[in-house]
Amino acid sequence: MIVNTTTDYFTLRASLARTGSEGTQERPIPANVRIYDVAGASHALVQAAECNLPVGVLDWHPVMRATLLDLDHWVASNTEPPPSHLMPLEERPNDPMILPAPIYLAKAKIQVPVRDQDGNAVGGVRLPDISAPLDTYGGQNSPSTFLCSLVASYVPFAKTREERDAAKDSRPSLADRYKDRNDYVNHIRITARELTSAGLLLHQDAAIIVNAAAEVRSFKWGGGGARPAVEANLRRLMG
Repeated sequence: MIVNTTTDYFTLRASLARTGSEGTQERPIPANVRIYDVAGASHALVQAAECNLPVGVLDWHPVMRATLLDLDHWVASNTEPPPSHLMPLEERPNDPMILPAPIYLAKAKIQVPVRDQDGNAVGGVRLPDISAPLDTYGGQNSPSTFLCSLVASYVPFAKTREERDAAKDSRPSLADRYKDRNDYVNHIRITARELTSAGLLLHQDAAIIVNAAAEVRSFKWGGGGARPAVEANLRRLMG
């Protein structure tokens, strides 16, 4: 059972596990293997003051907890885990943020996740923060140091259309996406329920995620910031 993050495709050549050492053709996944790509997630959740963008805060631990339990059931009682959830991939040969193939694999092609108009990865396991986004998650950070390449980034959406236009931001604002806080929380709740039913999210983690969504300050359309519950959890993880 393999869990990949968006960052792993940029900095750890995760696509080679799907294509092998030559070309871009996907290899069949064996029946006793599952691969779960967590869309928008970074490889590490750590502080990195030297990075130019805010570091990634998408908490992928809920997926790890759920899939670990799935693995236990698979081994102990032969209960089939959820099917693999993969992000579609593409080549970006001129992207300097992608770690190239090693020189001894001359025919290898490194691929990275396809992104939507918001800059968020398409497909994979889509946590509520990605299905109902407030930010662009999982973009590569700079400079291209070891740490900054692993923590990725997040870039918040503008809160209003006026703020978006002033920043010349092509991504729709929060006001364009959600009617109000209740509409946003409902989107989060629906996705959490779907992931729980699919065996990719535990009920207790779903409840935490929905409660955290209800605390988001961004819907005051004035001052704001990221989810306080997510920030507090991240500080806990960092020690």
